[in-house]
Amino acid sequence: MTRRIFIPVAAALAVLISLAGYLYAELDQRSASLAATRATLADTRVVLQETDQSLAAQVAQNADLRQANDGLQGAIGEWQAALADKESELSTANAEIAVKESELSTVNAELADKESELSTVSAELAVKESELTDSRRSLDALDSQHRTLQGQYDSLQDTEAALRRDYNTLEDLYGGVEALREEIAELEAKRRPLILAVDTDSFACTGSMEPKITCLDEATWLENPKPEEIVVGTVITFYPDCLTDEVVEDAAGTAHRVMDIKVENGVYSYWPKGDANEEPDGCWVPFDHVQGYIIEIHKDVRPENAVLRDFVNDASAKEREARDAFLEARADYFAIIERYCGVGVNPGDCLLASPEYEIAIAAHRVQEDAFEEWERWSEYHSCALDSARNAWYYTDGSPPLFLPCPLPLAIIVPPS
Repeated sequence: MTRRIFIPVAAALAVLISLAGYLYAELDQRSASLAATRATLADTRVVLQETDQSLAAQVAQNADLRQANDGLQGAIGEWQAALADKESELSTANAEIAVKESELSTVNAELADKESELSTVSAELAVKESELTDSRRSLDALDSQHRTLQGQYDSLQDTEAALRRDYNTLEDLYGGVEALREEIAELEAKRRPLILAVDTDSFACTGSMEPKITCLDEATWLENPKPEEIVVGTVITFYPDCLTDEVVEDAAGTAHRVMDIKVENGVYSYWPKGDANEEPDGCWVPFDHVQGYIIEIHKDVRPENAVLRDFVNDASAKEREARDAFLEARADYFAIIERYCGVGVNPGDCLLASPEYEIAIAAHRVQEDAFEEWERWSEYHSCALDSARNAWYYTDGSPPLFLPCPLPLAIIVPPS
């Protein structure tokens, strides 16, 4: 009975030992596999860390690219706006070209009419040429007659010589008469300066002699001066059209101050300028155009002219303000061109990019608007001067009658 029990136990023990060997081998194999797996996982972890670093760099690069893309989108918007402005300018230019083409068509039509007229004139010239040929034939006949008359002329020369001897006797008599006339003229010239001709008159409200002489004043004039009596600083009155030789006796005189004097071949001429004018009158006034000069001023005796005087002076002040504003805008514009393009560069030759281009264009528009405003006030001032020159000045103390001038319309600047 003991033997029977031992055999199964031994067999079981052998099985267990075999199973233990198998399990040990399997465990050893799985340990090796686990070590390999751990090594693979370590390598994978390194790769993942490098991948995380690469992804972080890619995210940073994407952020930079997104920022650059936003800036590029803004620049594209500005370029598109500038392109729209250029397309608008191109449309305006095309419209102007269409107008010019229409004008060119009109000119071509006029040229066609002129060519037709030229053809007619050519035909008329052909007729004239034929008539000229006939005239030449007539001249040949006249030449024959001339030779005949030449003989008659030679015979008349002897008669002329006899008449000339008689003429010399008459010349001596005429010379005596002319000497008497010259003596009488000298006596008249010596007598004339001894009689002084004076007149008192007022001034038109043109403001050209402000503030020393105004249309509130009157002046006493010497109307028969000697040319050498007029010196630099003298206020003369002269015929306004001093560029011509014609003297209009009943023309209203211009009263301005003499700035310079010249004498050529014994003839005195004077260079006048209004005290309030920036430029002189632009011509030499010969003495025979001078009506007289001031010998006395009577201040503020015409208060009725104050309204017209204030009207003209206000128009003059507004024109000066508009001119100064234009000159300032013009200086600003050229300062911008000089800053962005360099000294001495023509604005039309300067190519600018944003934002310098928009700044230069804005300054140019300000300059153009200021110039248009100056033109408007210049027209207003010219109208005021015409009103003052053509006003009806009463002598009974009533205010002068003059035409008012409409104020210039304000410039409407379109939105940029």
